[in-house]
Amino acid sequence: MNRFTTHIEGPPDVVSPFRVSRGRRLPSEVVEQLHVAAQLCEDLEEAGVELRFDTPPDGSRVRAVLVDNDGNYVRDVPLSEVVELELGEL
Repeated sequence: MNRFTTHIEGPPDVVSPFRVSRGRRLPSEVVEQLHVAAQLCEDLEEAGVELRFDTPPDGSRVRAVLVDNDGNYVRDVPLSEVVELELGEL
């Protein structure tokens, strides 16, 4: 397993062994979303890039930035595009 899915075991419809406060399990919908995010990270890694999120020190809006495997800036990514990536719309 790669670094993104090491702690996410089983198919998305199985309740994860992850636990939230007071011993409750994460809802299966959350586990499924974790799997989608892990797959997206794998796809980006195969393409030689990584998506990073940053909150500027002035407290303005969170921004998403695409960087290469060496951490070099590639481009800003509009948050609407990040959502589209998550939904598989690109």
